[in-house]
Amino acid sequence: MFADSNLDEVIETTLKSSFMNQGEVCLCGSRIYVQQGLYDEFLEKMVTRTKKLKVGDPFDTETEVGAVIGKEHFNKVMSYIDLAKEEGARILTGGKRAGQFEKGFFIEPTIIAGVTRESVVYGKKFLVLW
Repeated sequence: MFADSNLDEVIETTLKSSFMNQGEVCLCGSRIYVQQGLYDEFLEKMVTRTKKLKVGDPFDTETEVGAVIGKEHFNKVMSYIDLAKEEGARILTGGKRAGQFEKGFFIEPTIIAGVTRESVVYGKKFLVLW
């Protein structure tokens, strides 16, 4: 994102490219590059908007994020979140099972900051901001 971008449009586009289909598509936007002077404002708005995403039943028209495909994938994603924490990254929002569901493999939309290029998590499908 650069200074001549419309921040609100960038946020909405980033949300869709990062969380649509629970990040399980080859086109998932998993790393976001933001011009240095805009980073703090972008990050604040992105976290605020991500926290408002509705996780739920994919047949509900209000739902913006559904479950991941199954238990194996759920465990894999959660292990990467744990690894990011171990490597010193910060979970800004999400990072755990969406607690309101008894069935299914729902993960809160997650934003991770402070991931280095040396991190094992660097190439994984998360919204990573640094």
